[in-house]
Amino acid sequence: MIEIIEYTDKYKKEVIDLFIQLQEFEKVIYPDRKPGDDIALDYVGGYQEDAADNDLILLAVESSEVLGFIWVFDEKEMINKSPVLYISDLIVKEGHRGKGIGNLLLAAAEGVCRRRGFKKMKVGALVKNGVACSFYKSKGFNEIEIEMVKDIE
Repeated sequence: MIEIIEYTDKYKKEVIDLFIQLQEFEKVIYPDRKPGDDIALDYVGGYQEDAADNDLILLAVESSEVLGFIWVFDEKEMINKSPVLYISDLIVKEGHRGKGIGNLLLAAAEGVCRRRGFKKMKVGALVKNGVACSFYKSKGFNEIEIEMVKDIE
């Protein structure tokens, strides 16, 4: 049975491994991204430093194996300054995708949002990551803005 639990250091290596998978996938889409191995330790270390600031990593765990995670944190909307729960990352381990684990993690994050008294959740997804964009749209997320980047040489 899959449980959704809060991150502890017991699962640090598995979370780092999943983050590396995510980063390497994103690097295929956008080659200028740093390799996962280069930034994964700082990524999880950053969570540990920011945890007091309402960052939260929720894990999907079955028989002590981490099958996926979602990292959320509090943010304020730019214009009206109302609080939102921002989804930084959501990843499900290869071989376990398509089994509803992403749904469980997202539902758990929605529960966090409600408990904190927030009325909105927000997520950013890479434009070329069609699977992620479709997933979030199917869960009621709407496109509000597009962030554009231009390289200056």
